[in-house]
Amino acid sequence: MAARRDPLAEYNKRRDFKETREPKGSRSRSRSNRKRFLVQEHDATRLHYDFRLEWDGVLKSWAVTRGPSLNPQDKRLAVRTEDHPLAYGDFEGTIPEKQYGGGTVMLWDTGWWEPENDPDEGLREGKLTFHLHGERLQGSWALVRMRPRPGEKRENWLLIKEGDDIATEDGEILLEDHQTSVTTGRTMDEIAAGEGERKKHVWASNRSTSENLRAGAVDPPSTKQSKSPTLSTRTISEGQRKRKEASAVTPETPKPATKSRGKSQVKAAKASSTKDSSSAAEETVLGVRITHPERILFEGQSISKLDLARYYAVVADRMLPYAVEHLLSLVRAPQGVKGPRFYQKHASEGFPDEIKEVPVTESSGETENYMYVRDAKGVVAAVQMGTLEFHIWGSRFDKLETPDRLIFDLDPDEGLDFAVVKTAAVALHDALDEIGLKSIPMVTGGKGVHVIVPLVARATWPEAKGFAKTFAQGFAEREPDNFVATMSKEKRKGRIFIDWLRNERGATAIAPYSTRARSGGPVATPISWDELSALEAANGFRIPDILERIESGIDPWRDLAKVRQSLTRKILDKLGVEDVD
Repeated sequence: MAARRDPLAEYNKRRDFKETREPKGSRSRSRSNRKRFLVQEHDATRLHYDFRLEWDGVLKSWAVTRGPSLNPQDKRLAVRTEDHPLAYGDFEGTIPEKQYGGGTVMLWDTGWWEPENDPDEGLREGKLTFHLHGERLQGSWALVRMRPRPGEKRENWLLIKEGDDIATEDGEILLEDHQTSVTTGRTMDEIAAGEGERKKHVWASNRSTSENLRAGAVDPPSTKQSKSPTLSTRTISEGQRKRKEASAVTPETPKPATKSRGKSQVKAAKASSTKDSSSAAEETVLGVRITHPERILFEGQSISKLDLARYYAVVADRMLPYAVEHLLSLVRAPQGVKGPRFYQKHASEGFPDEIKEVPVTESSGETENYMYVRDAKGVVAAVQMGTLEFHIWGSRFDKLETPDRLIFDLDPDEGLDFAVVKTAAVALHDALDEIGLKSIPMVTGGKGVHVIVPLVARATWPEAKGFAKTFAQGFAEREPDNFVATMSKEKRKGRIFIDWLRNERGATAIAPYSTRARSGGPVATPISWDELSALEAANGFRIPDILERIESGIDPWRDLAKVRQSLTRKILDKLGVEDVD
């Protein structure tokens, strides 16, 4: 019987491990049930990004010449390279100049991946589709092999972003926003110079303001007046703001200096107390100082940063019952929806005290600090840091392993009418009701509907995921022409994807009453089943609409706290549910 070819023979052949600190190639088993992916920025002969997927005990690897793009129209050349050992996924440093691939290597992103087709078949046939769960790369992607030209020896593929909620026309945002290591916080220059680990997102005095912002560092409070032009119009009228938001705005009160505050911050606080309280630079909401208050965040609605902070101060009473002490991930866009944006799930140095931190053990066994808020001040503080979207875990941090809700995200294929989505949501509601579970709807501010099942936090995450998967797949099997329960874009044509994957530990979903980082500032809005039938779109609610609903006393989820239900053994057995890790 012929010996199996060593997939790492080529890797080992190309390297002198007496000269390079790269790990020696040996096949190994995964440390987790999840398959890892990673991206390493590599400044070798020319700068490129090495994209690696864990499969069959090694890292399948491609060199992406221009780096990944969030624009589905950008088809990035990805040259297949030799397989790398799993240990290479932790490598960051400098390869000696005369060694193969000599140059600086930075761990740019890391996480886990889910194949949407059989990876072995995809690698053979030349099309691999998958879902990424990374710090920076997320959503659906594809690798497609190009037809070789005569005499061409290298294997050329294309890395392509699939169209989903994460895709954007400005594909370069990703690389512009993230220029530091995802693990050590260092820049390429700092790695090349051999400097030690830097805490992530720390404002570096040796970088310019623009460099710090592109690297995701925290923007220190500015004492200068915003240069944004005075707004001639407001979607939220001054009268409306006075009625709804006056109680949320307080006079500027400088905080006493503490050891954690720099001299410039103390000086700024003293200076602000001597100025006229009407100055835009001194606006505060719930005691949180709002810098650049006149900066327009949503162009279509002319919503400024101050408007947004005031909105959240008002809506917090409605939002917090579902978001308080749930771990948060934030979509930050300090310049507004037309500027760069980035997704942040770990707490950073320099964040306001109102945003709390708690250590959480991840599936890898490592511990990271995650964010949460306890009150309206925390929500407003997140807005001060440029947050446009709030995404929450399905469990409170004090009961992290037992979710207090299930979410079925109905994601329609492009071109499907919203009326079809509404019909589908009602059908899910009826099916859940038949097995004894009440559900409530929320329009997402995008194109879909969330069918949410409130729970008493008793069932474990594997039980919740097992139920959600079994329920969604059963639904899709009964109506295959209308529904699909897999993320494959090809299978989704003309159908609605019942996304059940939000029902696992670490997954997040948009929070009720959160704005969306999209033109016009749509809001994820809780509604009633009766209201759903009259809606024309999932993104029809804007900030003024929410404020009007609050003023009119409309609260479709008012009695939600009275719902006491859980995933009982009887319900799980009825569906034949098996736990899913």
